[in-house]
Amino acid sequence: MDNLRKYHTSLNRLLLAQMYRTEAYKKASEGTIDIKLKRLFKDNARIGKKFIEDISLMINPLMIAETEDTDLPTHYQRTWEALPDILFGESKNTVLDQYLAGENLSFQLYTEVLNSETEFPELVRDVLLSQKEIIRYTIEEMKEMKVSKLNLFFRKFTQLRRFFIQRRIQFQ
Repeated sequence: MDNLRKYHTSLNRLLLAQMYRTEAYKKASEGTIDIKLKRLFKDNARIGKKFIEDISLMINPLMIAETEDTDLPTHYQRTWEALPDILFGESKNTVLDQYLAGENLSFQLYTEVLNSETEFPELVRDVLLSQKEIIRYTIEEMKEMKVSKLNLFFRKFTQLRRFFIQRRIQFQ
């Protein structure tokens, strides 16, 4: 019975976390005018809804009363609630940093749950591992997006620098 309680507590934590994550993506997709970010947030909201459905199917409704405290750390909730708010007046990099912070927290939570002493049925463990893998993939994708933006910045900076050096040489 104790393992069953841990099982439902872990799944309820993931469900609650996923609900914060999905809601933040939904609000962020409605609040941004950047087409790439809008598409990214919409896709993640859609994936989040699927995660919520998957986790909900794993929870036995009769065992909800048997769960322990399922509160999440307050910084987890704040990180996701801040995502839609920073879309206004912040740079794209700040938005991407907030996105990465939230995804990293989600990845840590899945890792924590999967590494806990809770014994999950094989099918449930497979679903949770695939969800964790999707989160890891989105983190990598976002890092690549940030690096490509940074590379673009440095390319433009280098072009400007060359331009000004050439102009200075011409005037001497």
